Amino acid sequence: MRSGMLEAMALMGMETFYLEPMDSGSGGRMVVIRNKGITYERIQIDQVPTLTGQLTENEKLYTGDKLNGFVKQVARNEGIPQARRDWALAAAKAKNVGMQVKPNASMATIAQQLKARRGFSEVDLKKIVTRLEQAMANA
Repeated sequence: MRSGMLEAMALMGMETFYLEPMDSGSGGRMVVIRNKGITYERIQIDQVPTLTGQLTENEKLYTGDKLNGFVKQVARNEGIPQARRDWALAAAKAKNVGMQVKPNASMATIAQQLKARRGFSEVDLKKIVTRLEQAMANA
């Protein structure tokens, strides 16, 4: 969850924070910058806030095309009508982020549950706000 623009701000001396999932493999290389005295600090979060991010975290090689193709192939093979193909796609996404989907759940219900997954978790929000408040108190 970094942007190439953040490094420039940190190198100019601005206190800079970025968010990164706990299990991210790229965190170590950014710690090197921090250890050189550059004010570039990560706030580690437990869960990425976007639904797409959650899907890709659960399956590193996940792509929308891969999932869509799989669902369409299964639907064709099973003779599932188009409306059920859309349901199967939504259900597959929901299951990928750890949601339970009942076979009789409506598309609207699944969409609402997926939408509710978006955003920062309460735990991560608290981490972010606490760290930013600390920085403001020390400014």
